[in-house]
Amino acid sequence: MQRRKYATDGHKHPVNVIHHEEATFGERLADGIASFIGSWRFLIIQTCLVAIWVSVNTLQATGRIHIDPFPYILLNLAFSTQAAYAAPLILLGIFLVRRLQLWRRSRREGVSAKEILKELKRDL
Repeated sequence: MQRRKYATDGHKHPVNVIHHEEATFGERLADGIASFIGSWRFLIIQTCLVAIWVSVNTLQATGRIHIDPFPYILLNLAFSTQAAYAAPLILLGIFLVRRLQLWRRSRREGVSAKEILKELKRDL
């Protein structure tokens, strides 16, 4: 698997280069985390960790290992915490993509982004 590179030399379209150069550290971090959370690598790692967690905790029935009882309260807490952080990061990533699309449209049509936003607000 190849990881996404965030260097400006990897971006070919001029708007992408400008967007990357003007993105703040937080925007780049949120974009990186959102792209990792949406990847197959993350899905596979999380599936393996859950399988290990459930396997280890089912050994509790034999009395050998005692970490988390059957309803898996700690596992639910971990999923809740992950969802609490993942949802805003994914929404921020979507916001950045929409902003980039708006930027591309403004360059393509030769009008300012403010004029496009006014047009969109008028249509709503």
